[in-house]
Amino acid sequence: QTMDDGNSARPKDIMELFAEKRCLKVAAPMVRFSKLPFRHVVRSWGTDVVYTPMIMAESFVASQKARDVELTTNSQDNPVVVQFAAHSAKEFADAAELVAGKVSAVD
Repeated sequence: QTMDDGNSARPKDIMELFAEKRCLKVAAPMVRFSKLPFRHVVRSWGTDVVYTPMIMAESFVASQKARDVELTTNSQDNPVVVQFAAHSAKEFADAAELVAGKVSAVD
């Protein structure tokens, strides 16, 4: 499911988790490893916050196909942090705007 599947719940506020729990379990592997099925597995083991794989901001901004392939999520994938690799602050901001309100945070 893509990020625009209409089934996603409102993103959880990660800062609230820090206030609620003494110790958060975070899974943040990088390039191409933490696709949706992996994130579901680590959540089943009690992970509180998960990160997406590193996504190239340039292609994410330029292509709907890239967005559909690189960022898949659903209502159980929450909270989730999207990781972008960018060549400039503007490129990063443009990518972040595309996921605003659909994910819990951007890195």
